[in-house]
Amino acid sequence: ASRAGYLPLHWAIQANRPDVVGLLLEREGIDHNKRNEVAYERGHTALSMACLQSHEQIVEVLLRKSDIQVSLGPGENWTPLHHAMASGKHNIVRMLLEDGRSNVNAFGYNQKVKAPVHIAAYNRDVEMMKMLLADERVDVNSWESTLPAPYNGRLLSPLHFAVQAGYDDLVNLLLADERVDVNLRPGSLLTPIFYAINGGEKMVQLLVDCERVDLN
Repeated sequence: ASRAGYLPLHWAIQANRPDVVGLLLEREGIDHNKRNEVAYERGHTALSMACLQSHEQIVEVLLRKSDIQVSLGPGENWTPLHHAMASGKHNIVRMLLEDGRSNVNAFGYNQKVKAPVHIAAYNRDVEMMKMLLADERVDVNSWESTLPAPYNGRLLSPLHFAVQAGYDDLVNLLLADERVDVNLRPGSLLTPIFYAINGGEKMVQLLVDCERVDLN
């Protein structure tokens, strides 16, 4: 490792050199899952670095390794998929999902406890949400919190958040998916319709028009 805490593999990724990354990976015994020790970004693996820095070609090269740990990140369970989601890199997210080895429901802590599906909701990224909904492994009803339940009163599923934020495009997308529990009460609190009532008539109408919503 360098004095800065990088391995040669990390340095090649930092320089966005997929050709060099490929050469290094040919060396028998190289640890492509090892975390770096850089003070300001400690704990990144080669894959999480590539996702964080949006180096698509390098991500593609790394995913060819059968023993790459695709859900290993810098800590607090913030995985390569989280990084790709947060930066809005659709192609990288698509690659990770199609690869099939990522933990698509991993909860990472970054101010809030959230899974990739929550990031898509917060960013109002309809395309990203479509990709996640198309993956049958994704828990579309998971909820996030700023503190673990039951200490926090604000527990939101993707539908709860989209309704509360007034994201009608996301709400329509989620309501169209039969797997989405439209009457979910995270932590035994409120269903989405209550958030809609606080938000205005248009959002209420969207939920009322959904026959699965319980109004009793």
